[in-house]
Amino acid sequence: MTLKQLLDIATSGYGDGTLEMMYNQKTGKTFAPSTQIRKGDGLAMFVVNELADTFSPELTDELTLTAAIDAMEGGIRDLQDVIEAMEKAKNKIGEP
Repeated sequence: MTLKQLLDIATSGYGDGTLEMMYNQKTGKTFAPSTQIRKGDGLAMFVVNELADTFSPELTDELTLTAAIDAMEGGIRDLQDVIEAMEKAKNKIGEP
């Protein structure tokens, strides 16, 4: 599996087309973060960059997808932790 193929799979699940603006549609090469920022979707930036960072062309397709899933699940855990911290802070508002 190529990086482009992996990113195309992610793009098919992202829904709004923003992900495909974060990488070259012919080569799969990710655009520089400064270019990605101008496109305006931090979550799409995270997805593309995390997949690119964890991608290894030496892996089988199954291992590539397993690594990608692990990376996305790690992001979910991090976001859940942030939400919990914010909820705790919100619940403390107004407490003596």
